[in-house]
Order: sequence, then C-alpha cells, then structure tokens
Amino acid sequence: MFHQIFIMAAVTSVVALAIWGGLLWQICPRDDRRFWILLLLVFGFCMSPAAYYGVRKPLLLGPLDPILKQPEWDIGRWPIARDVIRVAYAPLTEEPAKLAPWLLLLAMGLPLWPTRRMIAPLALAAGLGFAVGEIWLVAGFVAQANDPKLADLPWYAFGGFLSERLMTCISHALFALPTVILSRRGWKWGSFGMATGMIMHGISNAPITLMHRGTFGWTQGTWAVVIQLWLALWTVAGLAALLGAYAGRKMLRRLWAHKMICPECGAIYRQPIILGLNFGMSRYEPCGVCHKWHWVTLKDVAPLKTAKNNPAP
Repeated sequence: MFHQIFIMAAVTSVVALAIWGGLLWQICPRDDRRFWILLLLVFGFCMSPAAYYGVRKPLLLGPLDPILKQPEWDIGRWPIARDVIRVAYAPLTEEPAKLAPWLLLLAMGLPLWPTRRMIAPLALAAGLGFAVGEIWLVAGFVAQANDPKLADLPWYAFGGFLSERLMTCISHALFALPTVILSRRGWKWGSFGMATGMIMHGISNAPITLMHRGTFGWTQGTWAVVIQLWLALWTVAGLAALLGAYAGRKMLRRLWAHKMICPECGAIYRQPIILGLNFGMSRYEPCGVCHKWHWVTLKDVAPLKTAKNNPAP
C-alpha cells in the first residue's frame, strides 16, 4: 500500500526548493557560474542515498557489525564505544558524499573555485542538494518501518517531518561551509575544514543518542522537543553563517540593528519582527513612518552610524 509519507516528502521537497532554492538563486553570481552551481545542486540529490546504501549500510552489515555487538565494549549500562560509532558514522560518510559532486566538477575544470562571491552559493547548493535527497531517504525509512500507527496517518499529519527536513537543509549547508572556505588555502586546509564540518555534524546529532538512552530521565516526548529546538539553533546559526559568507560580518551587525531605509519615503524605521513576509534576501514589510508596504533587500539596510544617530519612531 502506498505510504502517505511519500506525499509529504514531495511537498517538503517542493517547499525546500522554493524557499532555499530561491535563496540560492538570489545569492548566485549573475553569470555562467549560476548554471554550474544549479547543476551541483541537482547532482547532490542522489548523494544521500548513495552514501547510505553504498557506504554506511555495507559498513554496518560488514566490519562494524561484530564490533557493535561485542559486550566488552559496554561500560556498565552505557555502551560508550557503540554510541561514539553511531554518532560518528553519519558525519564520516555524509560530509565527503555531500561535497563529492563539487570536488568532481572542480577537478573537471568547471568555474566552481570558492572565490569570495562563490562561498555561500557553493555551500548552500551542496547542503540543499544533499538534504533533498535525504528527505526521500528518511521517507523510505518511515515507510519500511511498517508501523500501523504511521501507516494510517494522512500525509498532512507528518508536519514534524516537514519542519525538521526544512531545517536540515540549512544545517547541511552550514557543515559544508568550513570545507568550502578553507579550500581556498589548499587541500590540507580543505581537509581540516571537512573534519570541522564532521565534528559539527556529530555534535548536532548527539542529542538523538541521548534521547535513545533516556538521559536525565527525560521522556522521548521531552527529548523530541529538545531536539527540535537544538536543530532550530543550528538552522539560525547556518543562516547567519551563510549571510556572513555572502555579505560580510559588517552586514550582519547592520541587520542585527533591525533598521531599514524606506525605499519610498526615505525614512529610517525599525523592522517589524512578525509583520512581514520573507523570501530569501528580500522581505515584504510596512514602513514604520509612512506605513506603506514594500519590498526591501540588503541595499535598504541602514548603515550602523545612521541607525544609531537616527532612532526610528
């Protein structure tokens, strides 16, 4: 029987590509490199299933399987070594797979060198492509679980799946950033960057192991909320890091001031936090002075000195 999770996987993929793909389109250079970055995105779709079925699953069914079953690895009731392996094998297999299409295209001589303008688009394309493939991989796991409770749910009941997968699109891009940035200094620095991304990835996944162990005596429901908040923090960090890589740290400080210059009346106003519609690097919001709605972009962000000297009403 067709599982409803696949309908939600399709919806999630469309939403992810609309939101984060729109952001990628906005930050891509306006030249022929945009095509190659989008090609990198498309190649990334198959990398999550490839990493799982081509590397991780053979390792778990092969060399690592007897190691994970050895009782001498247990320390009391806390199998430390097993948990370390289970936390580590996802980053160790996924980070190289995520960046493999970029390295291959770069080796073929395509214009994908991580220049200052290319860092954010390359990391976002690699992370988003991998995450969209992972959407379908995880959906397959849910369907294969044969859980009657999940099988009877309509597709729109998998809202948690949608929100979690949308956030992982940005966290995967964040984990790719160190490799892309440090590769500019040579392959040794690029290797260090990949190791950094793996460590970040492992830290982000660690609460899942803590949940399975019932750490602190918390229930699985409590841990599920903690994990969602933890993932949200990584998503915010990922967006800030991508924006910093794209526009610079000075722009981040200017955005933190929440002051914009109205494109119609020219007044400086404080951005409304809730009242507004975000679309990538653009936002549709009302001016606090003339009260007219308009689209604003990074070019409308007020300079720091101006924002300080001209407080908005």
